[in-house]
Formats: sequence, structure tokens, C-alpha cells
Amino acid sequence: MKNILKLIRTATLTTLTLGVGSSLAQGMGNMDMGTSSMDMGNMKSMKALEQASGKTFDIYWMSQMIAHHNTAVQMANSVLKNGKDTKTKKAAQDVVRAQSAEIKQMTHWLKSWYNAKPDPMQMEMMNTDMKPMMQAVMGGTKGMMGDADRNFLENMVPHHQSAVNMAKLARTKAVRPELKTFARGVITVQSKEIAQYQMWLKAMK
Repeated sequence: MKNILKLIRTATLTTLTLGVGSSLAQGMGNMDMGTSSMDMGNMKSMKALEQASGKTFDIYWMSQMIAHHNTAVQMANSVLKNGKDTKTKKAAQDVVRAQSAEIKQMTHWLKSWYNAKPDPMQMEMMNTDMKPMMQAVMGGTKGMMGDADRNFLENMVPHHQSAVNMAKLARTKAVRPELKTFARGVITVQSKEIAQYQMWLKAMK
């Protein structure tokens, strides 16, 4: 847990250093989530979490977030391979480092708290919800590989936002206090990264 919190603090400082600064609040206030190709209100994975309770919620939430983080890592690795912008590739490296560590942490928690492995059905549900963004970043949608850096930022914004939405739910429904603390870190870090990505996208236009 201490290592994960350290990663969260490091990621937050990195985001601020990259230029969020005093523009952070403005960037977040100007976010236009309507440009996303994914209707978050129709995510089957989120509906499953809303219906779960108790330890079932914790298991479902960590299973889904592990799958969610896996897709983020894959998207980040794609831009590391195909991208050209230094700032974007640095952001992708931060995603790979932080979210890979969090995957290990949640996998450990599932085992130690509930003697469970990530639930395959919940992971598949999340993978299905994330598929449009994965395709856009990794070339599965025709014509989307023209600008790897832009594609990554445009699709990571709604990807991060879905994680923030999940984390807000965990803040009220999770059983384990460690999971609530973890969720608070997700909200803090990924909200700041959303604002940063939005500002970079605006500068690209």
C-alpha cells in the first residue's frame, strides 16, 4: 500500500510539473466529455458495480479496474511505439509505471482479502466497454493511426474519466478502507491528468 501511495504522489507531482499549475482548474472546468465516442452512461461494467454490494462490490470493482488498467497500459505502450511528441510519450510512461504497479496491488488485495482472483466476467465486461478506445489508439478503426499522439490523448481522456467515475462509486460503496483510499488517489491523479491532456490537445489545434 505504501508503494502505491508513493506512486500516486509521484504521478501527481509529475503532472503538476508538466504544466498544469494554475491552469488546472480552468482545464478541468473546460473539459468536453461530449466528444467521447463512448457513452459512459451505458457502460455495462458500471451498471454491474452499481448493482453490487458488500464484498461482491470490492471483488467486482478490483476485477474491473485491473482490466481497465490493462487497457490503459496497452494504449500507452502503443503511443510509446508510434508517438512522436515527447510530452505525450512521457505521460504514457507514467501510465505504464503507475498502473502496472496498481494492477499488482489489486491482484494481491483480491487474494489476501477475499481469497479470490480477478473475476473473468467482470474483466470481459470492462474490456468490451473499453474496446472503442483501444481500437482508436491501436489502429483497429480505419484512419485512426494518422496521429498517434493525438489519438492517445483524445481517447485517454474518456478512459481516465471512466476510472474517475468508478473511483467515486468506490468511495461510497467499498467495504475495505484501503480501497476507498486507493479510489481517492485514482480520482486525484487521473483528474489532473485529464486536465493536462485537454490542454495539450488544445495546443495541438
